[in-house]
Amino acid sequence: MSSAAPQILSTKLRPPSRPAGAIERPRLAMPVIDDLPKVVLVVAAAGFGKTTLITQWHQHLGDRAVWLSLDRNDQDLFIFVRHLIAAFNRAQAVISAATTSFVEGRVSALDGDETTIRIANDLDGLDEDRVLFLDDYYLAETPALNDLVHQLIERSSPRLHVVIASRVAPALPVARYRGRNALRELGMRDMTFNRSEADAFLAQARGLRLAPRELDLLLRHTEGWGAGLQLASLFLKDSRDARSAIHALSGDTRDIADYLATEVVRRQPPAVQQFLLYSSILDRLNADVCNALLGFDDAQAMIEQVETLGLFLFPLDARRHWYRYHHLFRDFLRAQLRRRHPESLATLYRDASNWFADAGLHEEAVNMALDADDFDHAALLVERFAVDMIKQGHIPQVARWIQRFPPQVLDQNPRLPLYQCWAVAHMAQVHLAEALLQRVEAAADTLCQGVEEARRVLEGEIHTLRTIVALMADDIDRTRALSAVRFPDAPDYHFLSGCLNNVAGLVALARGEFAHAVESASLARRFHADSGCSYGICYSHCISGLTDQAQGRLSDASTQFLRALDVAVRASGEHSFNAAMPRVLLAVLHYEANELDDAYAILENDLPLVDECAYVDIRTGGFVAMAGILGARGQVHAALAHLDQAVTINVEAAFERTCALANSESIRLRLLAGDVAGARRFAHHTGIDDGIALPTVWSRPAGLRAISQCRLLIAEGHAAATIAPLQALALLAKAAERRARKIQILSLLIVALVQVHRQDAAFATARRILALGAEEGFLRSILDQGQAAGDTFVAFARDRAGTSVLSPLEADYLARICAAAGQPTTRAATPFSAGTRVPFLVNGVAETLSGRELKVLRLLAEGATNTHIGTTLFISVNTVRWHVANILSKLQVENRTQAAAAARELGLTT
Repeated sequence: MSSAAPQILSTKLRPPSRPAGAIERPRLAMPVIDDLPKVVLVVAAAGFGKTTLITQWHQHLGDRAVWLSLDRNDQDLFIFVRHLIAAFNRAQAVISAATTSFVEGRVSALDGDETTIRIANDLDGLDEDRVLFLDDYYLAETPALNDLVHQLIERSSPRLHVVIASRVAPALPVARYRGRNALRELGMRDMTFNRSEADAFLAQARGLRLAPRELDLLLRHTEGWGAGLQLASLFLKDSRDARSAIHALSGDTRDIADYLATEVVRRQPPAVQQFLLYSSILDRLNADVCNALLGFDDAQAMIEQVETLGLFLFPLDARRHWYRYHHLFRDFLRAQLRRRHPESLATLYRDASNWFADAGLHEEAVNMALDADDFDHAALLVERFAVDMIKQGHIPQVARWIQRFPPQVLDQNPRLPLYQCWAVAHMAQVHLAEALLQRVEAAADTLCQGVEEARRVLEGEIHTLRTIVALMADDIDRTRALSAVRFPDAPDYHFLSGCLNNVAGLVALARGEFAHAVESASLARRFHADSGCSYGICYSHCISGLTDQAQGRLSDASTQFLRALDVAVRASGEHSFNAAMPRVLLAVLHYEANELDDAYAILENDLPLVDECAYVDIRTGGFVAMAGILGARGQVHAALAHLDQAVTINVEAAFERTCALANSESIRLRLLAGDVAGARRFAHHTGIDDGIALPTVWSRPAGLRAISQCRLLIAEGHAAATIAPLQALALLAKAAERRARKIQILSLLIVALVQVHRQDAAFATARRILALGAEEGFLRSILDQGQAAGDTFVAFARDRAGTSVLSPLEADYLARICAAAGQPTTRAATPFSAGTRVPFLVNGVAETLSGRELKVLRLLAEGATNTHIGTTLFISVNTVRWHVANILSKLQVENRTQAAAAARELGLTT
C-alpha cells in the first residue's frame, strides 16, 4: 500500500521576493553561464545575504533557473526528491512522468542511487544549460542527502550546474570538484559587505545616511554582516545619536545579533512581542492557528501589522494566507521563548498540534508533537489516525510516523508497533513484520488490560497479520490454512474478517480454485463495507477481476477493475495507491487487446506506485505487461530492464510462481531480440534444462518452464520435438480452465507447425484459437508467440474453405488479428533471426552491440544530444536513454564522455 504523499509546497519552488532594500553587488555578479562551473558553493554564516545574492542570479537566468528552498523536512529524501522534481518541472516538463511515478511509489524507502540515475537520464536531453539553486542546504543536510546530491552532480549532463547556499560547508567531495576545475566558492569573506555596499544598503533599505566614520564604525562592529546591518538599521532609524548607538554595540557577531534583535522586539508593544515569541514555534502560520495558539480573536490583523513593521515575516502564497518567519529571526525568537517562557512551550506545541489535527492536517499535527518530544501526545494522535489511515490504504505514512518515535516510547506504547506491523506486512517487509508480531504478542496483557473480549480481538488481529505475512512470503499452503479461520460476525471483527477473506481469495486464485476465490472476495467486500475499509473493498474487486482474467473472461475482469477504481478514487483520490492498483490491472487488459499506447500510459505512471506495496502477482503482472509493450515496440533492452527488476523482486523473496512468469517472459524477449544463445544461457541459469519436462497437472512454474523449453527448441530449429509436448500442455491448460494460457500454447504450436511445414495443421490450430478467443478478443496472447503465428492467421484469412465456416463473431475476430499482425509493431529482428551485432572485447570479456546501439554510440561520440539522436534515428528520447544505459554498461564506463573515448579506442566510431 502507498500513502497519499505530502503536498508539494509551491513556495519552496521559487525564490523569495527580492527585499526592498536589496542592492546589486557587481563584484559578486553571476558569471556568464558558459563560464559557470559545474558546482558553485556559497557558504557563510546566517544573514550574510546568501539567499538575496542567489535570488538575483536566479532572476538574471530566467527560465534556465531552477529553484528549491530546503527545510528540515527535506532530510527525508522522499520529500526532497519530490520537491526537486517539481522544481525542475515548474516551467516545463523536464523530469519524465516515469521518474515522477517511480519516486511517488517509494514513500518509505526511496533508492537514492536509482533516483539519481533516472533524473540524470531525464536531464541528459536538455538542449540548453540549467542552473539548480539549492538554498538553505544546511537545514536538510544529512549523509544520505549529500550522497544523493553528489550522485546527481556526478551523473548529470554538463549542461546542469548546481548552486548551493548554506551556513556551513556541506560534506561534499569539494576537493574532487576543485581538482577538476568544476567548482567556484564564495565564502564569508566574499559575502561580507564592503564600505560602498553597506552605504548603498543603508540608504536604500532604511533611508539612512551615515557619516564615513560612523559607517566605518558600524562595519567594524558588524564585520560586514548583512543581517547585522539590517537589524542595526532598525535600531538606528529611531536613534537621535547614531554614533553613540553604534558604540553601544559590543561583542562578537552572534552577541550583536542577539542584542539588536532584542532591541527590535522590545520596542514593539507587548501584544506584538507575545505574538512574535509564541508564533515562532510554527514552521508556517496563518490567522486561524494563531488565534487558537494565542487566544486572539483577529490574528490576521496582527499578522498584517507584523508584516508592515518589517519584522521578517514573509507570505507563502499569493493570497497571503500562510506565512513564515525569516529563519534567522525565527530561531532567535525560539531561543528567546525558551529562555523567557520555558513553562509555556509544552502547552504551545500541544495547542498547535491539536489545531492541525482538528484542521485535518494530520502530518503537521503529529510532527508538532514529535518536534516537542511530546511522544505521549504524538502516540495518542497516531492511535487516533492510524486505523482510518490503514483502512484507506495510507499505510506507509503510518510507518513513517512510528519510525520517529524513540525505542523506549515504542516499548511503552505497544499499540504503535502493532500499527507498524500492519504497515510493513503490507509492504512485504516480512522479517520485520514477524519481529513486530512477536513484540505485540509479548505485550498482549498491556494492550488488553485484562479485558477478555479485547484479548480475543487482539488475538484475531495478530492472526490476521500473521496470515498477511505468510501471503507476502508466498507461503501458499500456510496462508491457506491460516486464512481458513473464521471470526465472530461482530463489528469488532469485520475489518479482520474482510482481510482474511481477501487473503483467502488470493490463495484460492494462486491454486486455481476459482469458485472459492470469487466466494472469498465477495465475503471480503461485505465485511469491508461494514467496517468502512475502502482499501479492502478495492482489493476484493481486484481479486474477483484477477479470477475472471485467469479464466479468460476479460470483459468481466474489466468490469471488476473499473468497480475497484471507482471505489478507490471516491475514497482516496485519483492519484492514490488505491487507484493505481486497479489501473495497472486494466493496463494489462489493454495490453492483451493490443492497445499498447493506452497500456503504456497507465503503467508508466502507476507501476512504480504498486511496486512498493501491491501483492506480488499484481506487481509482476504489471512489469511483464510493460516489458511486453516495450518488446512489441522493438525496445527489447528496455523491456528486459523492466523484467530484471521483476525477476530480482521475485528471486530475493523466493517467489517461485511469479518468478517463473518473469523468467518465461525474459526468455521470450531474448529470443525476440535474436539472442538465442543468451536465452539458452538464461534458461540454464534459472534451472531450465534442455529437455522438455511435462507436468501431470497444470501449475504455473512447471507449465511455464515447459513452454520456455519448447520456445527455445523452436528458436534453435527443433520445432518437431515440441509439437506433442505443446499439444499436451494445451490439454492441461484446458483442464485447469486457463483459457488465455491455452491460446498462448496453441499459438506457439502454430509457430512450431509452420517451421515443419505443416500448414494444414497450423490452419486447424488457428481455427481452434478463433473458437476459443472470439468472445473476448485475445490478441497479444497470439502475437507474442512469434511472427509466424500472426502470419498464419493472415494466410488463413485468404483460405475461403476455412473461413466459410466461421461465425460472424469469429470472422470479426480473425479480421482484428490480421489487422494487429499487419501492424509494424517492431523494428527489431524476428524471433528466429540473429540480427546484426558488432562484437568487441572489454577487459578481456566479449561483448556485442546491436546495430541500433552502434548508431547511438557513434552519434553520442560526435556530441549529439539525446534529442538529436532520437530525431536522427526516428526513435523516442526514452528509447535513446535506454540504449545509452545499455552502452555504458557494455563498455563498462560511467558517463557519455568515457563512452565516446572507449568507442574511439575500440574502433567503434567508424
